[in-house]
Amino acid sequence: KPQLQSLGVNAVFGSHQTNVLESYLYLRSFPWDMMSFSFASSAQDETFSPLYTEQMAKVADAAFAFGGEPELRRISQFDQFFKILDSKTRIHNYCGAGKSLLQIDTSGNLYACNWFANDANEIVGNGTSVNAEKLRAYADPLNELNGCKSCWAKHMCGGGCMFVHKLRTGNKHKKDIEFCTRTKNIIAKGIEYYAQA
Repeated sequence: KPQLQSLGVNAVFGSHQTNVLESYLYLRSFPWDMMSFSFASSAQDETFSPLYTEQMAKVADAAFAFGGEPELRRISQFDQFFKILDSKTRIHNYCGAGKSLLQIDTSGNLYACNWFANDANEIVGNGTSVNAEKLRAYADPLNELNGCKSCWAKHMCGGGCMFVHKLRTGNKHKKDIEFCTRTKNIIAKGIEYYAQA
């Protein structure tokens, strides 16, 4: 760690594992600068997403009890929420897919998102040639493309993950209800502790 600027760890949860609190309690004993507790969507999200969300709330409670804002901010999701609230920045895009980044596969095909690789319908170019018309489909803010309109969390969420939406609904711009519920609950928990901090 002394040779690096920072050191982080990412743990992934979902149908295979939902005990986020136990993982946090183990990982926090190491001097990570940042811990991330991600959720891998699957066909069983109706069952496992609520369990993950409940566990993330327990992790936030435990982190804040252990060390207040600094400990809570070691968890990347909550650190991101605090940064958004501190800066009063409106998030219009969940990620930079098709806007600030492109992914390339070993055949030279370009995609807006690495999760779209190998999907011929998602190719937006090849090599150094970009299909401007296909890329234009990503130009508008995600929270507009995904129909977030009156959602109270849209400027902290940024419209959600296109890959998850596509995986769960068949359309990258049709919101997955489980993703929205999970995200809004975790954001709400972050706001609760931001107010306390």
